Amino acid sequence: MDIHWKILLGLLAFPALIAGILSWLHIQNFRTRNWLEASGRIRSSKAVAKTVRKLDRDTGDDNRSSTTTERFETKNFAEIAYEFKVANRTFAGSRIDLGPGSGATEVAKVLKRYPQGKIVRVLYDPEDPTSCILERHDSRKLRKGWFAVIVLSAVMVAGVFGIERFGESLGGSMPHPERMPIVIFLSVFGGALALFSQMMGKEERAMQGWTRTMGRIVCSKVETQQQQRDRANLVSFQTLYFPRVVYAYESGGQTWQGDTIGWTVSNSTPDAAQKIVARFPMESKVEVFFDPDDESVSTLDRGGSKIRWVLLAGALLFGCGALATAGLMPFRLNF
Repeated sequence: MDIHWKILLGLLAFPALIAGILSWLHIQNFRTRNWLEASGRIRSSKAVAKTVRKLDRDTGDDNRSSTTTERFETKNFAEIAYEFKVANRTFAGSRIDLGPGSGATEVAKVLKRYPQGKIVRVLYDPEDPTSCILERHDSRKLRKGWFAVIVLSAVMVAGVFGIERFGESLGGSMPHPERMPIVIFLSVFGGALALFSQMMGKEERAMQGWTRTMGRIVCSKVETQQQQRDRANLVSFQTLYFPRVVYAYESGGQTWQGDTIGWTVSNSTPDAAQKIVARFPMESKVEVFFDPDDESVSTLDRGGSKIRWVLLAGALLFGCGALATAGLMPFRLNF
């Protein structure tokens, strides 16, 4: 198989995953097409914080090695309880929709949409009323999702087959046209770093308008996580130490929790994590900044991360490397 098709198939794995999720959501909507409606009432509506364990997997450039690191984070969920009657029998439900993470997205909006005591429409399976939900997946969002998949796929196809054509058209004007593949790689990589840096800068500027409130530390300790490395069929494990700091704050009649305290890293020794934990003793008061459009999103440090400047410096470095490789800089690179 041509190298271009291999690269394209690897890139298309991401939009294919999104397409699979969208298809699954369509199937869920299709399953509920014959469900009936009943009038119900919200018994309780509150935000519940949970510790979520995730696995981050990084594959080596040669696809023969991989590193899997477990990660823990605090997430807020919308916990909704409601009841409704069918044939003079009372049933209880808690699912908002049939999605795998019911109540995990748009938490603040969901809680405002379903406050305690509100009369709501409940969709239920007539053969088993215990299978019930409050809403189907929004068809408009599903259409937007399919549009995004199509656009992303088109960009990837154009990138894989178009960049090389573009490079060939410019190769004649370069002092060293044989270096065009390297120039393209450095340019694309540098452009990606610059884009990520710009996105982070935009997010940091938006955070300057977040609402300020006081919170308290509810968890402050050094925890461990396991990192698994698989190289040449040899598996090794390493214990890493990281600071686990969780704070609580109130907004909109709800108690929220968060664990974003700024830039932190895991280390093979606990020293660095202990220094960070020492800055946040249990029950101490802290200043919390949260998104006024989504109170479940918060941070203790809105000053921005140094990563943005590291990415920007990397983009400049790769850009200069591309110009130097092409022979368009005052100095020369020899290969």
